[in-house]
Amino acid sequence: MFGSSLAYRAPDGWEIEAFVLFPADYRRGRRYPLAVNVHGAPHSYHPGSRAWIELQTLAAAGYVVLLPNPRGSTTYGEAFSEAVVRDGGGRDFEDIMAGVDELVARGVADPEQLYIGGYSYGGFMSAWAVGHTDRFRATVIGAPVSN
Repeated sequence: MFGSSLAYRAPDGWEIEAFVLFPADYRRGRRYPLAVNVHGAPHSYHPGSRAWIELQTLAAAGYVVLLPNPRGSTTYGEAFSEAVVRDGGGRDFEDIMAGVDELVARGVADPEQLYIGGYSYGGFMSAWAVGHTDRFRATVIGAPVSN
């Protein structure tokens, strides 16, 4: 498996960074199922030291794995980190979906095989995603804050 960083624009123009893991047999021009992993907190970041076995296992199984750093993520400055306060499920959700759209537009991700998951804030955001779009086929929700 190998990975790379991905920069893309959110709908409001903010630059968002993500990391992408690819299957070992990845070939340009072929679309792959996409597994989105949303990190916890929201004040955390990818690539952290968490869940690498799980993420590499997904890539080994043939998935492209998107590890987005939506607003709220740390390591991008205080304004970026605080931009999620009182807006959970707002622009942070748009940031994640823009990453999905970017990989679909580049011909990397199969729009009919999208999956999302995460733990804590990532669990909240995964539950939020499947409640606000029908694009994902399945989700894994761990330790979410929900009502």
